[in-house]
Amino acid sequence: MRLTDNMISGNYLKSLNRNMRDLNDLNTKVAAGRRYMKMSEDPASAVKAFDVRKDLTRGDLYASTLSDSQALLDEAETSLSSISDTATNALTTVSQGINGSLDASDRATIASTLRSYQQLILGAANVKASDRYVFGGSGFGSTPFTLDASGNLNYNGKSVDNGAFSEEHRYVDIGLGLTLSGSTVSPQTALDVAYSGAGLLGTGKDASGLPNNLYSLIGVIADKIESGDTADLKAYTDKLEQSADNVRMQYVAIGEKSNYISFFADRLSSEKITSSEKQTNLEGLPIEQGAIQYAEQQNMYNACLQMGTKLIQPSLLDYLST
Repeated sequence: MRLTDNMISGNYLKSLNRNMRDLNDLNTKVAAGRRYMKMSEDPASAVKAFDVRKDLTRGDLYASTLSDSQALLDEAETSLSSISDTATNALTTVSQGINGSLDASDRATIASTLRSYQQLILGAANVKASDRYVFGGSGFGSTPFTLDASGNLNYNGKSVDNGAFSEEHRYVDIGLGLTLSGSTVSPQTALDVAYSGAGLLGTGKDASGLPNNLYSLIGVIADKIESGDTADLKAYTDKLEQSADNVRMQYVAIGEKSNYISFFADRLSSEKITSSEKQTNLEGLPIEQGAIQYAEQQNMYNACLQMGTKLIQPSLLDYLST
């Protein structure tokens, strides 16, 4: 087979263009720090890399959920601390009201102070975090605690003294492998971020007819002190102390849940580091390796250019253009 100058020139130009394309592709990979830019270049590594990317995406979602849950927890902790302090101050104020030597003006002042404590408790119980009511229970879109026309406290539309309340839950997936048991979430596979306002302040009445709700109890005590009816106030004081202890116990429980969230946040952080290392190994191109490959490809391109001066003979046009 006879090789013509055109055939030699054509094959050379194809090789030159291929080397130029390879050099350009390698330049792009080195700049991006990637071993490949298309899945077809390394299908086996790319498939594994997709799985790692899914793990990283899920981890980021779980971490975001934990962060939001911690924000709710922080607000709940702050509110519980405020309510606990208010309940303690109310106890101190009530002890002053037991004094039988107080006149009507003094009793009215003490009653007014107790009612101001009620408003502080109501405000703390209706606190919001990230536009969600912390103590809204299973729902967080509407104000949990409201007052009816008579000034009685309602929780989610039902009287705290006479309404019936069930346990409230709101589960979020944090990577424990959330599963369902029938139509309900298995508690051990998710994080419960519901904080029930009913459980916070108490509901119903005890066997003696005293309100279990902290807000209502302080209001009843204020009315009794203002009217001078302090004969059986000791029972109400004991009940108030019991309610204050209940709030303090909830405050302590917040720390346990905070530790739980911190543990999983640290675990997700460790998993992210491990997955990122896997991703780098599967997709990443070390700068030193890329520099060596680029230098080799550049030498090949330069060698191809030098060969061209011997393969492609000068033509009349080359002389005329000089």
